[in-house]
Amino acid sequence: MSRFGAKRHVTCYWLFLLLFLASCGQSGPKTIRVSGTVKCNGEPVQSGIMIFSPLDEKKGAAEDIVFSKGAYKSLPNHGLKAGDYKVAVVAYKKTLQDVAPKDQEGYHKDKSNFAVPEKYMSVKTTDLKISVSENDRKVTFDVNLTD
Repeated sequence: MSRFGAKRHVTCYWLFLLLFLASCGQSGPKTIRVSGTVKCNGEPVQSGIMIFSPLDEKKGAAEDIVFSKGAYKSLPNHGLKAGDYKVAVVAYKKTLQDVAPKDQEGYHKDKSNFAVPEKYMSVKTTDLKISVSENDRKVTFDVNLTD
């Protein structure tokens, strides 16, 4: 291969790489980072999942964010799209690993194992709501659930 041919291959490689990288940008609506704390009766809830469910079902699927030691934060390039959401907090006192295998069948239905009041455990029954604007860069949503 001539020196000219090798340069052309290198040039084509770099051109392809630049085009590929340019196409890797974020597509779709902007997402807004969300973070906050989760407490029940003033005490941090140890672990669970925050479920942000759009009120307008056309806005897409719910966003689930895991929390630990009473705090949560959406991952980079994840978060909420502008809009209104109902928020559920799913948290149990015992993890599935703490429950004997014979008792795991009804684990999620055992109300004595709920770490938060039952009404907050479902987007159908929760009264928690958050509104996110396109102008927001990040949103803090702290919750203190009470019985």
